[in-house]
Amino acid sequence: MPSPAARACVTLALCLCAGACRDARESVDAPLAFEPNASGSNGCSGPAASFSVAPQAVPLASFAPGYASQVTAALDQDALYLSGSDASVWVVDVADPAAPIEQVLVSPGVVAAALALMGVDPTVVPALSGLAVLDAQTLLVAELATNVILAVDRTTTDTVSLYAGLPLVTPGHADGIAGLARFSFGTAAGICPNSYGVFVADPGNHALRLVTDEVDEDGTLTRVVTTLAGIGAPLTADGVLQAAAFDTPTGVTSTCFDTLIVSERGDFGSGAVLRGVTVLSDSNPFFGPDGFVETLVGEAGNADTRSGVDATGEEAADDLALAAGPTAPLSTTDGEVYWVDSQTGVLRRWSGRDVDCPLASDCDAAVAAPSFGATGAHSVCQSAAGDLYVLDVEPLGLTATLWRIAP
Repeated sequence: MPSPAARACVTLALCLCAGACRDARESVDAPLAFEPNASGSNGCSGPAASFSVAPQAVPLASFAPGYASQVTAALDQDALYLSGSDASVWVVDVADPAAPIEQVLVSPGVVAAALALMGVDPTVVPALSGLAVLDAQTLLVAELATNVILAVDRTTTDTVSLYAGLPLVTPGHADGIAGLARFSFGTAAGICPNSYGVFVADPGNHALRLVTDEVDEDGTLTRVVTTLAGIGAPLTADGVLQAAAFDTPTGVTSTCFDTLIVSERGDFGSGAVLRGVTVLSDSNPFFGPDGFVETLVGEAGNADTRSGVDATGEEAADDLALAAGPTAPLSTTDGEVYWVDSQTGVLRRWSGRDVDCPLASDCDAAVAAPSFGATGAHSVCQSAAGDLYVLDVEPLGLTATLWRIAP
């Protein structure tokens, strides 16, 4: 599989030979249908709800956060999963949000021991981040210190295995067999399983990656990692999948309209946008699936929390909504997308065209009195009961608050 940079160069050459790349949206091929994951809150799932009331803190007595801790929800039970300090994983029963029940699913030291068995230096301190419920048996977790995705057994405590990635403290980029593939995490990384595969926001490689289980003619199953989009350099560029570029993508969710939403934090001066990724049903034998990437909210390099309309129309610049380090997108069955502007600590909402700050009268008021801390780690999920939860971790990871927003 060619590297992202090589794919971009070949695509550019083809475009120049043809005079111009045609707009991929004009393709006669229909988008691939992304069926939601019935077990987890990965977008297009959970009860229809809209959120606008003030958040309430959930009292957690035992959970201790790490600097990149995240939260996700299980939809097959009224429970949340949180990644904590010392590479622990917690399950929190929120059937009664005022009196949650906390239990350790993965104890401190278990992940380090599992990585040591994979050949990792036992002095390496693991750090867990993005989580996603894969199915009734498995929870996926991004491990930042060794740039891998781990599989955690939801039904048996302290049971961890490798799902994808070659465990190395040095980040890298490589597609292919999952156990040899390379990721570059380092900071919060989002994971989104749906019927097509497991989509991964790979911030260090500035790419959207895909993990799929492929079955050959004799029935042998092989897990494979491919780069769906991203050229390996921090840049914001729309267009066909093979030439599109990202600047620090940290979150990904799946909508009810067969589109992926990627939050692009923009650590290198581009980004600060929400991107839409559409995968078409035909497959290019050389470069993988065809499709396109477009900017939905914000303007590349212009970070600000500002309401307005999305970026897909021909609106005047003064009417264009802006985002400030967007992270942790969540798509609801109502067709709305929620995320947190990490630079300002404001909850945002995109309703297919209009972009606002739903917890305040307007975005100026929201920035003046933000609901969450700025510059820390944030993650968003929707519970089986329909509540929105936001985990707000302060920058050093010493404290965190789990917020509940009732519909």
